[in-house]
Amino acid sequence: STGAMSIVDVGCSTGETLAILDRHLEQQGREAQLIGLDPSAAMVKKAQEKAQNLGVRDIKIQAATAQEFVFPPSNMVIMNYTLQFIPKEERSQVLRKIYDSLLPQGVFVLTEKVVADHPKIDQAMVNLYYEFKERQGYSKLSIAQKREALENVMYPITPKEQLAMLEDVGFKSPELIFKWYNFACYLAVKSFLDVGP
Repeated sequence: STGAMSIVDVGCSTGETLAILDRHLEQQGREAQLIGLDPSAAMVKKAQEKAQNLGVRDIKIQAATAQEFVFPPSNMVIMNYTLQFIPKEERSQVLRKIYDSLLPQGVFVLTEKVVADHPKIDQAMVNLYYEFKERQGYSKLSIAQKREALENVMYPITPKEQLAMLEDVGFKSPELIFKWYNFACYLAVKSFLDVGP
């Protein structure tokens, strides 16, 4: 419908974030066209089934990578734990596509695994996180297996590098809005309304 917002979730996995957003918007009496993309066809199928079962209103989910996807004009783009798997040399191009697709005052929410500037601090953060996972009932073996599986496919960067990359593609004053151990969430706005004197 006209006047509805458009929200894109890049690397939407099972579509949980979009389902939560739809419920939240419905409670506010608002509508949005929701678009999810994920490179895994199996995830896309799960997300489509979940959306149907939960009665998500206006949603399209497709199998695509961020690199090949043609971003429609949108009010918000969400990217949770996805950029870290894109080769470093391709990230700026993906972020630029997202920036270009956002409408004025459009918002980009990025959540990533990060590394600390200093290796000793980084190691301390990693150790704290693994201790947390053990307290949650994960075995040392399962933690080690996941770590090994991600080691050669995930390339996290520091928050300083990430903020600089967001500024380089055009975002005004990107902010680190949440950090927990070696995980960080950023908020970047395309442009702010000029407020008069």
